[in-house]
Amino acid sequence: MLRATGLACALPLLENMGADAAVAPARAVWIFLPNGMHMERWRPGASFAKLSPTLEPLAAHSKSLTVITGLAIEAGQAGADGAGDHARAAATFLTCSRAKKTDGADIHAGLSVDQLAAQSLGNATPLASLELGCEPGRLAGGCDSGYSCAYTNTVSWSSPTTPCAKETSPRRLFERLFGDMDAATDVRARALARARKRSVLDWLSEDTRRLAGTVSAADRATLSAWMEALRALEQRLAADDSARVSMPEPELILRGSGSQAEKIELMGLLLARAFEGDQTRIATLMVGNAGSNRAYPEVAWSDGHHDTSHHGKDPKKLDAIARINAWHMQRLATFLDTLAAAKEGDGSVLDNTMVLMGCGISDGDRHNHDDLPVLLAGGRALGVRGGRHMLLARPTPMANLHLAMLRKLGVKAQAFADSTEALQLGA
Repeated sequence: MLRATGLACALPLLENMGADAAVAPARAVWIFLPNGMHMERWRPGASFAKLSPTLEPLAAHSKSLTVITGLAIEAGQAGADGAGDHARAAATFLTCSRAKKTDGADIHAGLSVDQLAAQSLGNATPLASLELGCEPGRLAGGCDSGYSCAYTNTVSWSSPTTPCAKETSPRRLFERLFGDMDAATDVRARALARARKRSVLDWLSEDTRRLAGTVSAADRATLSAWMEALRALEQRLAADDSARVSMPEPELILRGSGSQAEKIELMGLLLARAFEGDQTRIATLMVGNAGSNRAYPEVAWSDGHHDTSHHGKDPKKLDAIARINAWHMQRLATFLDTLAAAKEGDGSVLDNTMVLMGCGISDGDRHNHDDLPVLLAGGRALGVRGGRHMLLARPTPMANLHLAMLRKLGVKAQAFADSTEALQLGA
């Protein structure tokens, strides 16, 4: 860590940190997508010789991809609970445990896989885990057919009765990870610093120069690239700050252009930097809340996503769903690009990070919780073999995949939720 008064900034792995520290850590991030997929456009062939139309944006990372077909979440099925499949899709995505149908305070789901990992690994990093999202949402009140909003607006649960609120502001996430210059100064100094356009990293410059004089040439290059990347990211977040100087706190927040693509990309960049600096090893990201009905003008579609997912086999709606799905894969590709570009040891941050992306619903029109669209990227250094389509006997518990990921992370877990055995991710 580099430290200044009121500030702290985690560093990437350097050779001079010693032999033990040079062992790259194992990491995982679980990414949730709402409303299911156009499954015919999603599913690749068994040979994996050619990616499906939806997965085509991920072509540059095809060797690190494992598309998994046949996973199911039994707890997501309606049973005696009736309607509310979107709430169940999110509540069970990482818990694989049935959510109590209530919109009151007596919510109950299960311990999520990310939080189980955080309980085991979190003491090694400043932040045990990060829970992120791109759409805000409350954790109280009713949101889906008698289910609490807690079920639709988070996928992470630190206990069966405790949902984890997600961070949806890139500015607040930046300050949480790298410190807030404003918090370290009084009002007068804050105004002066803003006038001089000094950044968080400027406050750490003396420590940076001192450290650079004690490390190898390779480490100096790593340190320089790291600081420049952080500075570029901060400048990008603050690009329109001058237009809002007169706005009262706490509305004075850094942000990007305001587009959904920009927000997802910024969250991905910040998460990648958090991984590279070993500030956390466990994260979740909700690209959208369960049942999200935002429109997608990015793909020339003005109807809501949830409404469109009830396609009734309408060709226009199905085509729109496929375009939305491919747009999400483009966002994932950008995130994977960032992880792959961050060098770590003999490989990259992506080599040491498992990235799971998927939905808790398969076909949004059927609301089925089997045949789920799930892919796993990265993790080569952890023994995850990519470049394949894993066809499982159906239905295979989603918990089997979570259990396998826990073990790759080094968590000594005998079982998870309704798992029957760990998937063989290296087979």
